Amino acid sequence: MAESPNPPDPPPGEPRPAPRRRRFGCVVIGLLTAVGLLILATVSVFVVSAGNWRKFEERHAVLSSGMRAQPPPPRLVPVTGPGNAWDDYRAALEDQKRVVTPEQRDAVIAALGTAAEPEDLLTARACLHDSASWLDLLRKGAGRASAAYPYAHERGAFAEVQGLSEVRFAAQLLSFSAAEKRAAGDPAGALEDLTLGLQLATDTAGIPTMIGALVGNAASQPLLEILHAWLTDPAASPEQIAALAGLLEQAERGIPSWADQIEREHCVTNETMRYLAQHPEAAEGTGLSGAAGMRLSAKLMAPDVDRKMAALARTAREAEGLAWPEARALIEARTSEIESSWNVFAAMLVPALGASARSDRLLRTRFALLRAAAHERLGRSEGTWPQDPFTRRPVARALQDGAVVLWSPLDEGPDTGSGGWEATNTGDLEKRDLVIRIPR
Repeated sequence: MAESPNPPDPPPGEPRPAPRRRRFGCVVIGLLTAVGLLILATVSVFVVSAGNWRKFEERHAVLSSGMRAQPPPPRLVPVTGPGNAWDDYRAALEDQKRVVTPEQRDAVIAALGTAAEPEDLLTARACLHDSASWLDLLRKGAGRASAAYPYAHERGAFAEVQGLSEVRFAAQLLSFSAAEKRAAGDPAGALEDLTLGLQLATDTAGIPTMIGALVGNAASQPLLEILHAWLTDPAASPEQIAALAGLLEQAERGIPSWADQIEREHCVTNETMRYLAQHPEAAEGTGLSGAAGMRLSAKLMAPDVDRKMAALARTAREAEGLAWPEARALIEARTSEIESSWNVFAAMLVPALGASARSDRLLRTRFALLRAAAHERLGRSEGTWPQDPFTRRPVARALQDGAVVLWSPLDEGPDTGSGGWEATNTGDLEKRDLVIRIPR
């Protein structure tokens, strides 16, 4: 006998349960309602995402236009012809990879130190001789009217920037060459090499990415070591000191501000999100979630990344006018907010930001101290005494043991003029001032 669609009658006094068909209908209606709500929510997400993406594209167009309109790096080397310096630079740096051996690289770096062995000097001189052709190509490029690295903006962080390690070695070799020429009584040749090295560093810092600025700034360091030795040499003539002062002022103008570096990274990050939205397969092998869902993820996260980077750029502008303790606190507060964000793309940007801000100030402080040393050597009563980027006060000066001492406490020094030119503080066991001593 077929089963009744209705349950048996309940005992007297108990409510009669709903028929099975009615209960099944309620379940179906509930499922359909849930599916409908899910579809509605999904459609809403896509609609909101499309609107946010459109606004993101509009904001990025304004940002990108501003980045393209930035002035090119200053020309430290006299312009000898039209063209793009990077056409010659790239050829020279490729030639460097072919010509210079690992042993020669190590020898040049060792020769720039204070404990160079005779064999290091011999190998470094051989490297200088072997490198004549590609160094000439660098000189040719430095004399071009412009310097625009052929960076594929539309690929964002996926664009290749080649030759950066070769740039650093070129600056080291030119520093060694300048020291050799100066020791041989050729100050004009030494100045030419220093100018070429700083031009290459400036043009590298002009690459529209933060890594370009970091490498360009790092390439300046060995050149500043030679300038320090020259400016503190009592035998240096006033004419030589004046030429070095002019070079320092020009080169310092070519350093992009930290806020400019953040805005560049903002633009690159936006371009990266746009590229991932169009080419999600590019995420494979990067440690991100892979191609699946990347197009939607990029479009959902891009507006938030854009807003966070814009806020960080505003913070960088504000921090530039502050002494380092206040600037560091401001930067750390802002970056901690981003680091704790749900947005993995934004959080990935944080670790290097505070370090890059301090590195930028350290480089500018070396420039400020060197310019103050030139000012002191020339006995200038006119002009503006350089400002210390860490304290936002004039560079400190005192007479100590028959020498003029110029210094910056950096972030943790005692602010007494006790220290040396090699001091950096962060990571050092001994906290010291960054100091230049000029014998009287």
